[in-house]
Amino acid sequence: MIGRLYGVGVGPGDPELITLKAYEVLRIVDVVCAPKARADRPSRALEVVRPILHDTGRIQEVTELIYPMIRDLSVLEAFWERNSESIVSKLREGKDVAFITMGDPMLYSTFIYTYRKVREKLPEAGIEVIPGVTSLTACAAASKLPIAEDDETVALIPSTAEMEKVKGLAKHADTLIFMKGVKNLWELSKALIECGFGESSIVVMVKGYGTAQENVKFGSLGELHRWNSEDTYLSTLMVKRCTV
Repeated sequence: MIGRLYGVGVGPGDPELITLKAYEVLRIVDVVCAPKARADRPSRALEVVRPILHDTGRIQEVTELIYPMIRDLSVLEAFWERNSESIVSKLREGKDVAFITMGDPMLYSTFIYTYRKVREKLPEAGIEVIPGVTSLTACAAASKLPIAEDDETVALIPSTAEMEKVKGLAKHADTLIFMKGVKNLWELSKALIECGFGESSIVVMVKGYGTAQENVKFGSLGELHRWNSEDTYLSTLMVKRCTV
């Protein structure tokens, strides 16, 4: 019998934000796969779920898989291939596998690439995705700043996006959410003002939500260039339009 693969979102960092369904899945699976960026660094997702795994009363296999944060597609493909093959081998043994990921498995997640590879290699395997609390909703909760209301539009932008693409999105969105860190705040604030965001537009940056290092910072777009650049993967920046 082929095992079942679960893509499990474990939220933005606070173990109490893991959903009940994710909690139950983590208690019953045979194998937990945890992605991490480098061999010498711990998996953030694994740190979040350790209390649950500790309390299961079962011996579960835990495998940490490396997904480097680089842009060389050929190198990434090799890692995706190797990691998916490792998961497929467990599924062929009849083991149920949970692939855990920060936030949600279908939003800027390493699970997406793994899911495609596993489906390609083992199409008969059952695959279920357990959604998780995202960093963008966590940012709104921490700041008490709504993401959108009435007919407002929202754009999600990764830190790797080119500035010209950011400008194009900024011309049509009321709220901009920058995920996975923020680079060059001076260039960003200048570009957004050029695209119609007022200097008094509200800006909030949330770093390390749900962790001991959590920090919430408020300000305006006009002063954003004076902030320290937050090229940190667990940072989220939200900008709300104001033309005054």
